[in-house]
Amino acid sequence: PFEFIEVKHRLGDPMFSVIISEFAGCSLSLSSAVKVNPFDINEIVAALEKTLVSINNPPDELKAKRQERDLKYIRTKTTLNWAKNFLQDLRVLRKTKSRNMTYFGL
Repeated sequence: PFEFIEVKHRLGDPMFSVIISEFAGCSLSLSSAVKVNPFDINEIVAALEKTLVSINNPPDELKAKRQERDLKYIRTKTTLNWAKNFLQDLRVLRKTKSRNMTYFGL
């Protein structure tokens, strides 16, 4: 599941930047995101300042493509989708007779 901040200058503005914790597993998947240590307030402030400045400058074509790909990835890989896929995987495992499983409250 993703936890991130999407920074825009104005609501509906196509220009955006994503700020994400460097500890989030998905941070490696998001090439255009600004990664921060969420426990370092100065780093978060610097990232916000950097993204607010960068959204006023149009990105080059390559960066724009990476941003669009990252945004699509974030919006489709929701916590709800992750949970549904996880439960579906558990159902498949339960039907597999060759596996030994231990149940923990499911």
